[in-house]
Amino acid sequence: MPVNSRPQVVFNELATQLNTSDFTHETVNVVWTATMSNGSLLIANNTEAAVAAAATVVKVIDEGAVENKGYLVGATIAVNVATKGNVFNTSALSYSDTDTVTASALTALAAKLNTFK
Repeated sequence: MPVNSRPQVVFNELATQLNTSDFTHETVNVVWTATMSNGSLLIANNTEAAVAAAATVVKVIDEGAVENKGYLVGATIAVNVATKGNVFNTSALSYSDTDTVTASALTALAAKLNTFK
C-alpha cells in the first residue's frame, strides 16, 4: 500500500447536506512560483503570501499531488484552495519566505470559520 509522505493540510472541514467541498474549498488560478506547494498560504489576489502579509492570508493550497505535476515557474495553473470552515494542520502550512507559521497571525483566515491545530 502506498504511503503519503506529504503532511495533510486540512484535517477536517464543515460538511453540508450534500457533503461536498463547495462550502469550504474553491478552485483558483495561480501563477506558479518556485516556493509554491501544497499548504502554501495565499492572499486575496491568489499570490503566495510572505510572512509580513500573514494577517491578509485568506486561502491555502489544498491539493496533495501539486508538487508532482512539474509546473514551470510563471505558469498559470488551477489549484484547489481551502477558504473557510476548515481545521488546518499548522505544521503543513508555509509562506513564500518561511515554513514557520504561527496560527495567531493568520487573522483573516481565522475570521472565515477556520481553526488551526
